[in-house]
Amino acid sequence: MVERLAVSYAATGELVDLFKTQLELCQVKPGEHVLIHSDSGTYPHYPAAFLGAAGALGADVFQVVHPRGEERAVIDAWKRADLVIDCSPRAHAYGDIMKETLDSGTRILRVAVPEETLRRLTPTDELRERVVAGQRIMDSGQAMRITSPNGTDLTFHKEGRDAMGIYSVADKPGRWDIWPSGMVCCAPVELYQEGTKSPVFGKVSDISAGGCFVETGTIISAATKWKLVFALDHGSAEIEGVVVRSNPGVGVGIKFNDVTLRDREVLKTILEFIERTSGPDQSAQRYLASLSRTQV
Repeated sequence: MVERLAVSYAATGELVDLFKTQLELCQVKPGEHVLIHSDSGTYPHYPAAFLGAAGALGADVFQVVHPRGEERAVIDAWKRADLVIDCSPRAHAYGDIMKETLDSGTRILRVAVPEETLRRLTPTDELRERVVAGQRIMDSGQAMRITSPNGTDLTFHKEGRDAMGIYSVADKPGRWDIWPSGMVCCAPVELYQEGTKSPVFGKVSDISAGGCFVETGTIISAATKWKLVFALDHGSAEIEGVVVRSNPGVGVGIKFNDVTLRDREVLKTILEFIERTSGPDQSAQRYLASLSRTQV
């Protein structure tokens, strides 16, 4: 099926019933406050259709249009809503705006894919049951192993990391979900800003002797100091660094602090793990050979 991006507000009328059903699954009740968050990249017909759908359910609904960039100004509005419909294409996952909002008890539903995808992947009771069952299994384990007939054999330690279940419905206070999605996951990389205890989760997409790039939706300022915690085969490894480049909504470049002998051993452990669980042409493999040559 060819995906269609509607560019006319006339498309709104075709979506109201679909969005009303989704809001009913999210337990929207008369009198609840529903906030629709959008920006310059939002599909223009989505907010209008959600306004109509929420209004039909008797909710007090309003829309916030925010430019790309820092969003401290709208956090209070998110926290005061009962449900936030996040129609922005930028990722708010794991950022301050999401953490503070969920802590306040607000529900958040992210909707930022084409109409045909939403219609093909509507939530079901079976999806919810499978996700909840999978989340219980992942929460009860201490390690996760992934294998395939083609040779994949990846294990990482997850003790202390809560599993997240996603089934396309934000139906409980403090719940964040994505429509459409069905998965159970936990993060193998955590970042802690100096002086804080709350982690930011992400994925390392490149690593070398001097630093790494971490993909994360969190807005992280340049020049801030962070500790990286990597989940490995049998435990975890930590290394500290400073943010030298920040690309909001995409990730950050982190320069490792001056490497001591202990840090060199930590990096070797991390890179051996990456080499063992990734392809043959990764940067980790090249740096691992450098470590072997210079180790004392």
